[in-house]
Amino acid sequence: MEVKAYTSWGKVSSIGRRPTMEDAIWVSPNLLKYQDSPMHFFAVYDGHGGSEVAVYSSMRFHEILARHWDAETLIEDEKMKELLVRSFEELDRELPSVKGYREDIGSTALVALVSTSDIFVANIGDSRAVLCRTTEVLPLSDDHKPDRADEQKRIEDLDGLVLNNEGARVFGVLAMSRSLGKKINQTIKSYDSHILPFFLSYN
Repeated sequence: MEVKAYTSWGKVSSIGRRPTMEDAIWVSPNLLKYQDSPMHFFAVYDGHGGSEVAVYSSMRFHEILARHWDAETLIEDEKMKELLVRSFEELDRELPSVKGYREDIGSTALVALVSTSDIFVANIGDSRAVLCRTTEVLPLSDDHKPDRADEQKRIEDLDGLVLNNEGARVFGVLAMSRSLGKKINQTIKSYDSHILPFFLSYN
């Protein structure tokens, strides 16, 4: 008997103590095709300083990704990573034209592409993904935090500064070391280092 794979999902969000919701979620089932299998798109965007970047990113990133998608060339993980980086870069370049955008508004991004055999995860910032299977819990993302030695070195190499302000913060302000949108210093804005996502392929 053949058993077909299926995907189910749910979503929930909480405003917490803030007066307005700054986060956004997007799900696009069957958005893409990968190795003759449908690939589903899931994303979480955790806004900070406002909701504009998170909301715009949630409505736009999957469109950019789908436009660049070429399933025939995405056999290798490295090509998938290059595609995600290029799509994040394009999204980030669009943000200054978003209505209500300010340079003190930004968002994390956590994207998961799920097929019947593979999971590809990329994140910018400190939103997290985990894989739960029976009693096993596996992290699928890696926080971009300024208290990480590698991130602190990257920031300082770009003439940035990590200060302790109720925890390590970039220039004493930002509690994450990478994000979409928010630019607190031009020296750490370069695409090759600023929004390069942590990437994981799992099958």
